[in-house]
Amino acid sequence: MKPTIKKLDDMTVVGLIIKTTMKDNKIPQLWDEFSKYMDKIPHAVEKNVALGICFWVDMDGFTEKDEFQYMAAIPVTSTDQVPAGLTVRKIPAATYAVFTHQGSLDKLQDTYGKIFTQGLKGYEMANVDEIEWYGQKFKYASLIVRWRYTYL
Repeated sequence: MKPTIKKLDDMTVVGLIIKTTMKDNKIPQLWDEFSKYMDKIPHAVEKNVALGICFWVDMDGFTEKDEFQYMAAIPVTSTDQVPAGLTVRKIPAATYAVFTHQGSLDKLQDTYGKIFTQGLKGYEMANVDEIEWYGQKFKYASLIVRWRYTYL
């Protein structure tokens, strides 16, 4: 599994945030809740694009019981008229290692496993958020996982 290296500009996102663990995964419920807001968020950069953002956490010694924050969001061009209850987050420009997951969501952990055991050799993970990019083709079938990394 070899990534494509891509530099992305900074962006602003609007969405919902939860604290969860891998053992007690609340991410599917967050997406169910966020789907109610998606068409109500003005100034979307692109229709039918959503981001899953794992806030940076030190992975040394990280276990399935450790808590992390996750945000379901969409990129926006303006934060005017953000619906009540949603959060604005700035994502700084960075260099990404881009991996594409093919298949259903229930196989996503297999792709993550390959990313961390094979795909990141020769790279050093930066202290920034990890981003899942759900494009227009996403229908619980495929997605693009974009990760922020710096070169060694």
